[in-house]
Amino acid sequence: MRDFFLESFQTYFGLDFLAMTFSLLSVYFLGSKKRIGFVMYLIANVLWIVVNTRAGILAGVVLNVVLIALNFRGLRNWKNK
Repeated sequence: MRDFFLESFQTYFGLDFLAMTFSLLSVYFLGSKKRIGFVMYLIANVLWIVVNTRAGILAGVVLNVVLIALNFRGLRNWKNK
């Protein structure tokens, strides 16, 4: 198990765990109706794009680009309320 985490850290430089942390925090803050959740989600998406690019996962890159667009849409709609 230890080797799995070490290999992941060496391959992705810990960006996968950082992206996961920002993703979870963004859900928490958005659930608490705090705008900082949008910023954290943007950071998480950019980190996931880097991780998926390094892993060669095109679908993950495309997904996160779409999620960034939806994030901006959600932020714009939030401002209109």
